[in-house]
Amino acid sequence: MQKRQYLSSVYQKIYLNDIASRNRISNLAALRLMVKKVAESVGQPISYNRLGNIVSTINGKISVPTIQNYITCVEDAWLLLRLRNIAAGLTDKESVCKYYFVDNGFLNLFLFDGSTALLENHVALELFRRFGHDWENDTVYFYRGEIKVDFYVPAEEWAIQVCHSLHDTQTLHREKDGLFRITKVLTCRRRTIITYDTTDMLHDDYGDIEVLPCWKFSLQ
Repeated sequence: MQKRQYLSSVYQKIYLNDIASRNRISNLAALRLMVKKVAESVGQPISYNRLGNIVSTINGKISVPTIQNYITCVEDAWLLLRLRNIAAGLTDKESVCKYYFVDNGFLNLFLFDGSTALLENHVALELFRRFGHDWENDTVYFYRGEIKVDFYVPAEEWAIQVCHSLHDTQTLHREKDGLFRITKVLTCRRRTIITYDTTDMLHDDYGDIEVLPCWKFSLQ
């Protein structure tokens, strides 16, 4: 509880208030709500339009350019890190992205039961640590079209799914299917499913799929 209170204080007083002050944002409630909705969407692409609609519904009308500005301000403060869709056109690549928090502790402030979101956020941070993250961020992507794959690293030709557990048969099929189908559109020298605690080796017609627990992935 003491740790959570400390993190909440850091987020509210240092991050949020500083972002608002430095960028002359007067609608602090809208900024706070936007960050909360981004946190609740970790692992899923979300557009400026959708964020604008959500914030407008709850907090009064706010324009899409304002939402875009808020996102930029939060990115500049290194609270959020953006991930782009490698399969998207230029406009959607910029406006429909996934966002991850620079620290799992901050993300956890917004979540009631966020085990899967926290795991994916951890994996994203580890990939950014290994391969870099800048404004262009052309080192790590996600793939979203008819196929859904959580991460793709072009330099390594590495496709990655993140799943808390593979004990459910439908979940296992979904994750394997995504990694099989992406081989039809992108070159994949390595395919991985990262879980909370499972080590395994799966196979399909394309080859091997390694299953790694997050701790082992982080130590590689």
